[in-house]
Amino acid sequence: MPPETESVKQPEHRPSPEAMLYLESFGLVDRQPMIRSSDYRMTRSCPFTYYLCRRLGLVKALQYSEALSRGTWVHHFFSFITLSEDDRVANCYTLLNRRLDELKAQLKAMGTSNDKMHEILHREETDFLVTKAWFEAALTVTINPDLGTLKEHLCNDRFIHVGQELLLKHGDCVAQPDLLLYDKPYNKLWIVDFKTCAGSPHQRLQMCPWEFQTQHYFAIAHHQVWYGG
Repeated sequence: MPPETESVKQPEHRPSPEAMLYLESFGLVDRQPMIRSSDYRMTRSCPFTYYLCRRLGLVKALQYSEALSRGTWVHHFFSFITLSEDDRVANCYTLLNRRLDELKAQLKAMGTSNDKMHEILHREETDFLVTKAWFEAALTVTINPDLGTLKEHLCNDRFIHVGQELLLKHGDCVAQPDLLLYDKPYNKLWIVDFKTCAGSPHQRLQMCPWEFQTQHYFAIAHHQVWYGG
């Protein structure tokens, strides 16, 4: 016979040591995640949501946000920016098919109706196609008279590609910028992190120098470059 164990009393207050013990009895063990810039807003707006999502690793099944979904697809496209157009598109469609297969398996396991399944899969494919159009349009925009379009700017001989989606660490902090470029003439490192927004791009751009993510990335990159972390 297995040894008898005492049942853990259901807590009366959720942010409490009793709540932690209660959740641990169900296998939900608190962990100390690395500090990411994306956690800042969640921590400020609702510490308990941060605790559930980041410290316990819980997420809602089929959680959806149009901004996050399309932002994720844009990042995928830009991660293949140095490839030829055919290879870039092929890689992205491979990711799309993989994502659709993942959603199908999850929806079937949840007993989702065919109509609902079709709606969710169509929504995902729509997000993919919309962001594909955004990306292709962005490549044609002239952002510098000397370097030309965005594509020419990023792939100019002036820059050396240090890496894409590199994980940088310093202490308990991590950063994963979309692209790192070394500017040879000026001996500078460019931290490139692409942003999508539903509002005015001009207003969004004005926020970038002051927001937490910018300071977070600068601090970690500075330590990595100057101190060899």
